[in-house]
Amino acid sequence: MPPVTIASSVTNPELGAAVVVQGLVIILLMSFALRNIVKLLKDGEKNRRGRRGAAVLVLLSLLIPMVRFFDIEIRLLLAPQYSAGTTLGFCQVFARGRGIEFRYEADGVTYTNCNTFHPLTAGEIDVPQGLYGVRYSRKHPEKGRMDFRNSVR
Repeated sequence: MPPVTIASSVTNPELGAAVVVQGLVIILLMSFALRNIVKLLKDGEKNRRGRRGAAVLVLLSLLIPMVRFFDIEIRLLLAPQYSAGTTLGFCQVFARGRGIEFRYEADGVTYTNCNTFHPLTAGEIDVPQGLYGVRYSRKHPEKGRMDFRNSVR
């Protein structure tokens, strides 16, 4: 089964926009969680304490993956590494539709990933065996993103 990825932006403007949006969402989630924690500690009524406690758990469970996504995006933006990758075939990108599966090497390890090709069309990309640049980070080398506008042939 091909890999599935949530985010797949690769250019500096796309990554910059993703970092800004994710940063704002993280700030909102943190502020709502802190507000509910403060009210939880002050509120004496058991029923409201239970609801506030549940709200805090939900907010924190949303915050943890958002921080991870933010870390991946910010490292791809500010400290990118580059490698050549080879297209393998088509795959599905979670919540974004059809994508292209690719293989690349980072620090001597081979990774396979999948990302969308928007705004290009599938016909503009060599699949399979197309060679394109891949951006990855040292901390998250498995989260590389292929730039289909950057052919390495």
